[in-house]
Amino acid sequence: MVSFQYVTQSDPERRPINYYLDMGDWTEKKLGLAIVFDDPLDVGRGHDNVMTSLRNPSMFVSKSTGLPITADNSVSVK
Repeated sequence: MVSFQYVTQSDPERRPINYYLDMGDWTEKKLGLAIVFDDPLDVGRGHDNVMTSLRNPSMFVSKSTGLPITADNSVSVK
């Protein structure tokens, strides 16, 4: 459903960064995902970003408009 990529400028070869996704809320208004790292001290060592993207944006249709989410709005980088 969601593709997730953790992008770091730190040296990932030094120690692998292990994580899993935990789905929280899924309502008409939001989809909540938590990224749970095995060792939180492994992250944030540099300029790290998280990119999430919906694999099939057409699954997410607005109740009010009947239109699916746009491709531009199906990707988030933070």
